Formats: sequence, C-alpha cells, structure tokens
Amino acid sequence: MYAMLDACAAHPRSHAAMARARHVEPSRRVVTFTPRSRCLLEASNGFAFGRSARFRLADRGDHRGAAHERDGRRRARAARAWASADASAEESPSRPPLRVLFAAGGTGGHVFPAVAVADALVAASDRHALPDDREVHVSFAGTAGRQEARLVPAAGYELHLVPAVSLARPLSSPGNIVKNLFILPFRLAWCLWRALALLSKLRPHVVVGTGGYVSAPVCFAAALRDVPLCVQEQNARPGMANRLLAPLADCVFVAFRAAADALLRAKTHRIHGNPVRLSLRSIARADARRKVRFWFSMACGGGYKGQLGKDFVLVILGGSLGASAINRAAARAIPELLATHPNLWVVWQTGADGYAAAVAAVAGNIEGGGDTRCVVGGATSCKFPRLAVVPFIDEMDAAYGASDLVVARAGAITCAELIATGTPAILVPSPNVAEDHQTENALALADAGCAAVLPEREMASREFRDGGDGTARPEGASTLARLVSDLLRDPERMRAMAAAAAAMDTPRAAEEIAKDVARVARR
Repeated sequence: MYAMLDACAAHPRSHAAMARARHVEPSRRVVTFTPRSRCLLEASNGFAFGRSARFRLADRGDHRGAAHERDGRRRARAARAWASADASAEESPSRPPLRVLFAAGGTGGHVFPAVAVADALVAASDRHALPDDREVHVSFAGTAGRQEARLVPAAGYELHLVPAVSLARPLSSPGNIVKNLFILPFRLAWCLWRALALLSKLRPHVVVGTGGYVSAPVCFAAALRDVPLCVQEQNARPGMANRLLAPLADCVFVAFRAAADALLRAKTHRIHGNPVRLSLRSIARADARRKVRFWFSMACGGGYKGQLGKDFVLVILGGSLGASAINRAAARAIPELLATHPNLWVVWQTGADGYAAAVAAVAGNIEGGGDTRCVVGGATSCKFPRLAVVPFIDEMDAAYGASDLVVARAGAITCAELIATGTPAILVPSPNVAEDHQTENALALADAGCAAVLPEREMASREFRDGGDGTARPEGASTLARLVSDLLRDPERMRAMAAAAAAMDTPRAAEEIAKDVARVARR
C-alpha cells in the first residue's frame, strides 16, 4: 500500500487526473487513493494543510508506530511538490490555460470593473472566442476588511488575501510624514513579499490592476516577476498608484481622454470607458417603474397597481456609507420639492451610517401632509407622501431605469452607470477624496452635457445671493431644490442630457478590455 502511495505522490499529473475525475473544489482538494485504506491528502490555498500535509490513515487497526510517521513525512514532502503544481492540476488537458489575476480592492468603484471584465473573460472562454481557444481561470487578490471581501465571493470568484499598504494622508501632517518615511517602506516590503508569494503560487499569465490599496504591491510584484501587466483607471484624474504603475504596464485602459493625457502613455492606451453591470442595461423602463412604485406605500396616492405613469422620479444617492452633506441638504430640500411638484416621487438612499439621522431630519422638516404617510424603512413614521427613504438600494437597475433625474456623488462607477443608463444627473463631487478626482469626473460629464455640477461648498453654505436683486436667501437645500426644479421644468434639457450620455456610452467596454487582456497575456 505504501509503495502505491509513494508512486502516486511522485506523479502530480496522476493526482490532477484523479482530482478532475472527482470534481474536487480547487480551494480544498481531497484525493482518495483506495477505498480500503481511505488515505486522504488535504491541501488548502496551494500550501500543505497544518504544520505538514499529513496523510490520515483511517484503515481498521492500521497504527504502526514511528515507521508509519516517517513514511507519512516522506509522502508529505512529495505531496508538497504536488501542491506547488496546484494551478496546472486544474487545467483542462485539451485547452491551453489563461490564468488571470485581478488586483482590486477598497471600494466598489475598484471592484465592480474588475468583476465585469472577469465575467467578460469567462463568457468569451465559454464561447471559445479567446485567442488560441484558451480556457480562463480567474483569481482575485484583495484584503479581508474591505468591499472585495464581500463582492468578489458573491460574484463567484476566489479571493486571495494580500495585505495592503497606503499613504497616510494628509501628506503635510507631521505625524503622517513620519509614518510615510519610516514605517511605510517596511510595510510595503512586507506586502510586496506576500504578493510575490501569491504570484509564485498562482503563476498567472497576466495581472490586471483596477485600483485600491491592494493593487500596488500585486502589480509591482508582477513587474518584478516579468508577468504581463494591465492597469485600468476609472477616473478622469488618475490616482497615485496608477500613475506609478502605468510606465510598467503593457497596456493601460482609461475611461476618459483626460486620464490618457495625464498618464502620457499614448502607445499603450485603450480608451474603452468603464465596465458596468449588464443588468443596468437590460431592464425595461416599464418594469423598473413597476418595481420602484412598490418601494412606496400604496397609501401615498397616485398610480394604480404599480404604475407611475408620466410622473417624475428623483433618486438621491447619499452613498453606500452615507454622504452627510448630501443627506443634510436633501432633508431640507425634499419637503419643498414634494410640495412644489405634486407629480414627483423621491427615492432617497441615505447610506447605512446616515440612515437614522436622515429619517429624523426629514421628519422634522416636513410640515403638513395630512394623513397620507410615506414609507421610511418599511414603517409609516414620516407624514409626507411620495417619499421612500432607504439605507441602501440593492436593485440599482430598477432605480436607474425608473428615474428621470439622479443626485449623487461623482465617483467613477456612478458616472459610468449614469452614462450607461442615459440618466440626467446633478453631481456633487466629494472634496475628501484623493487627488480630487471626483471633481474631474463631474466636470468631464458636465462638459459633455450629461450632468449639472453642484460643488459641496456651495450646497453647504448658509446664504446664496440671487440674480443681482440684492436679496439673500438660505442656500444648501434651496440651491439643490432650485436646480432640481429647473431641470424638472425643462424637459428639453433633460432629453438633451440623456442624449449626451448615450453618445458617451461604451456598451462593450468589458468585452473590449477582456479582449486586450487576453492578447497581452503570455503563453
């Protein structure tokens, strides 16, 4: 029996064939050698499980002391050699493999484009549409405590944890200067070493970085290992990591011409736009409005059996974590807007952190409203109709599909989704992001005629001097309400904004990026 075990352990290909025959999951393999002895080898994440990859012999009464322990250690060494061939063990013998590692993390704005490109690669592989008919194997590198830890497994891909490193901001702070000069180099070296270990384990043919703290060490490790590298920049103003990585990359994908000009890599640029989720494009407007109608209480009046008809739908996105400036302005603007426009329905996403404060604020600002109540988190605590307040919108396809106007931050993916759905918008760039890239994104859409821009400092200021008549009135909510009202009263401008967004749309962005990734990948 032991001679057979040693022979099997010395031939990784035979292990791979047995694993494929049993449809074993790649992250945790169990290889059974004989039914009688039930000898099990377990490997996790390409490394030996536990202190040494032990064979657990479950045969009846088969406990033979120290000799068996020595045999187990010898077989464990052979098993580790097999585990190092982990990537090749899962590949189809009839099709050449294409192993792609995505480095994406931090926020959904970095993760969603990577998932969209990964889906496009898998779809092209399933259609046998990749060069040389290669079979795609996708992996992700990310951290445990950020958005990728939830979004990547939900999309059906394996996530490998790598420590991330970031600059301490603001850079001018004395404490942050000390951290960046004396602590950051050691942290970066540790992250780079872990990234090199991951590349040795997975042996990718190409690495694709879409941003986030984890992207820098993984992409630098790819450059050191001479692995082909692609970088995707979502914003009009590139971040620091992508500015450093662009000269090392074989191909740079950008969404805006301004980003291409900033990176100065004309020979490797591909302006494909930002990939977005397919579901945003596939929902019909009538279906979206039917869904959104039931986000409100049926006591709100208007509409019948889920039909909003020709009423206006305003969607206010306070961000997944809560944008307090937008929420404060919205709490003051919404009562005024609903009173002024009887055919207006408002969906307000407050963010999880800002939900309780937003509910209390809007309830305090609403006056009157009679006995008709709106939905606030499934309850009837707010005495004004045609308002739905939610901490988070899961069905963003329905929200965009039903809306006539959106008020939101100017993150890259939000801008891409507005363009993909042809939705007019009022963009409020966040002043607290690195390199002020949201302002650049908002101005790019405003220059194209897709959106109006409302700087946060104006929205939050107390007074607004109007039209040269010498009178002053409170700003913040009034400014937001005025902009929304002006657009709702100007349907021609709204149609022009939607047409401008359609002209900027790149519906095949994910497919084009996937095609270029497959072209760059090394055999």
